[in-house]
Amino acid sequence: MMLPYTPPHDLLFSDSPERDSQFKALVMTSGNRSGLDVKIVHLKLGVFSDVDKAALLFSYELACEGTRLQRSRLQIETIPLVIYCKPCQKNRTPSFVY
Repeated sequence: MMLPYTPPHDLLFSDSPERDSQFKALVMTSGNRSGLDVKIVHLKLGVFSDVDKAALLFSYELACEGTRLQRSRLQIETIPLVIYCKPCQKNRTPSFVY
């Protein structure tokens, strides 16, 4: 019998209920893997996502404590900003953002 997910802490990864429900769904799905452990959680984070990468990495271990993701690690890939330049007809990544 699968028990409903209840977070061990009142930590939220963002102010977005959608993002938090995605994390909860990940925890629940990991329990249906017939004993397979989740080793790495891959997250793509846009440069303008308004999420503090350092805070997310810092809080990940605490948020996963007591869940099926307890021994996993969070790997974050930063997705760059790409702007289409109409006169050049090319995609460009502005250097001033980084």
